[in-house]
Amino acid sequence: MQRSRCDLLLCYGVIATTLVAAGYAFVRDVCERAKEAECSSGLLGSRFLIEAYRQEHNGRYPMRLDELDWRFAHDARGGCPKAKGQFPEGEGWRSYLYIPPRDDAPDDTPILLCWRHSRLMLITKGGEFKKMR
Repeated sequence: MQRSRCDLLLCYGVIATTLVAAGYAFVRDVCERAKEAECSSGLLGSRFLIEAYRQEHNGRYPMRLDELDWRFAHDARGGCPKAKGQFPEGEGWRSYLYIPPRDDAPDDTPILLCWRHSRLMLITKGGEFKKMR
């Protein structure tokens, strides 16, 4: 009788451990997707600022992101949530990599990137948002 009780407790322990591990993986995945969504929102907000800059400067791209007017881009100012605390408040946009495109670069040329997630996220010269594996 004692042995079957121990076997039953061991079985319950294994099941509970498996459920906790699966729950942890699920929660971790949900948190990562939420961070990706926040980051993509920041990238898209930055795209609109770049386009506004281009309209004011005869189609020219900024040489640096700090040339943009960040006062009205609340989503973009936060930058990548995985870089929180690495930049001063309101300057999270510095967490993105910006590469000014040449005038003759094709529209699918990446210009704004975030590499901090499992998938590379980027904005192209043509304004398209992409997630790469």
